[in-house]
Amino acid sequence: MYDSQNPLIARVSEYLENVFRFVSLNFLWLISIAPITAVFFYILQLTIGLEEFPWVLILIPIVLGSPASGGLYYATNQMARGHDAGLMIYWEGIKIYVWPSYRWGIMNFVVAFLFSLNIWFYDNATFQLAPYIRIVFIVSAVFWAVIQTCLLYT
Repeated sequence: MYDSQNPLIARVSEYLENVFRFVSLNFLWLISIAPITAVFFYILQLTIGLEEFPWVLILIPIVLGSPASGGLYYATNQMARGHDAGLMIYWEGIKIYVWPSYRWGIMNFVVAFLFSLNIWFYDNATFQLAPYIRIVFIVSAVFWAVIQTCLLYT
């Protein structure tokens, strides 16, 4: 892309040109995903018994998490392939992946619930193999969480 004699300078220039786009896309995703973070704070409030705090007010737009991730993955994929990516590409990705993202999000929620239920069950079980089975479910849950970033949007 850059016709510099020094390849290091060309790569640094290319990086600096694209870094603002990546940071802005991740900031848009962070704004979109903030309600999901509020849910975790709300769960923390219920489990620990903290006093009322304003994070609960952000729970209204919780539906933005999955499509926002779809838009971010789409825009990042477009940038990785050398195409232009910005707010409009992010919005296009949200529109393209809105229903697949919801299906994927619901499926992930169900699987996460089942993993949590199994881990809780084997944590409270009294038979001898229970700790080992619980470790298998924990490792499986971590593996499931790691592969989620590359399955739907490739």
